Amino acid sequence: MKYKNKTVEQWQTQTDPEVLRTVRSLLALGVSAIRADEGALLIYDHSKHVLVFADIVGNSPKDLIGKSVALGDGVTGNAALLREMQIGSRLVNDQMRDVEGDGHPFSVIAVPILIADDLWGCITAVRFSEGATFTSEDGDTYLRYASILSCIINMNRQLELSTGKLSQSDLLPEQCEEQKLVQQFRTLVSENPDKKAEIRNLLQILGNLMQ
Repeated sequence: MKYKNKTVEQWQTQTDPEVLRTVRSLLALGVSAIRADEGALLIYDHSKHVLVFADIVGNSPKDLIGKSVALGDGVTGNAALLREMQIGSRLVNDQMRDVEGDGHPFSVIAVPILIADDLWGCITAVRFSEGATFTSEDGDTYLRYASILSCIINMNRQLELSTGKLSQSDLLPEQCEEQKLVQQFRTLVSENPDKKAEIRNLLQILGNLMQ
C-alpha cells in the first residue's frame, strides 16, 4: 500500500497490529457512544507541523487518509493548537473548515491526544445532518475515550523504547530528557537495591517540595 505521509506510514506499518486494532476499536466505541456519524484519528507530523488523517471509522472515502490539517485551522486545528477539546458547527461557522473529501460535516468534536504534555494527535467525531450539533456532555464522553487512547499509545511507546523498536532519535528533545531521567532513576535503583526505601523517601521529599 502506498502512503501519502511518512508519519501515517510509520504508524500503520510499524505499530503492533494488536495496538492498531485496539485503538480503532476504542475510536469506534467513542463514535457510537456519542451517536456520531463518523470518527477519525489524526497524528501530529512534527516535521511539517500538521495533523494527518491516519484512520477513519465511518463512510468517508479512504483517500482522506494522509490528508492534513494545519495547526490552528478549523475545529481540529484549534484543538491541537490550544491543547484542549473543541466543539464547532455550521451554526457558528467561524471555526468550520472543510478538508477535501470529508463530506462537509455539520458539526465536529475534536479532542487532542497528549503524551506527557506533548501533542501526539487528535480524535474527531462528526455529524452530517442539518442541525445535528454536539453537546458539552458529548464532548466530555469523547474526552474520556481520548484519555484511554492516550494511555494505550503511551504504554506502547514505552514498550517500543524498552525493546529497542523505538530509538531516542524518534523522540522530541523534551521527551529524550524525560526518558534520560527515567533511565537514571532505574540505574540508581538497580545499583543500590538495599537503598530502595531511602530513594523512595527522597522522591517523596522532592515531590513535596515541588507542590
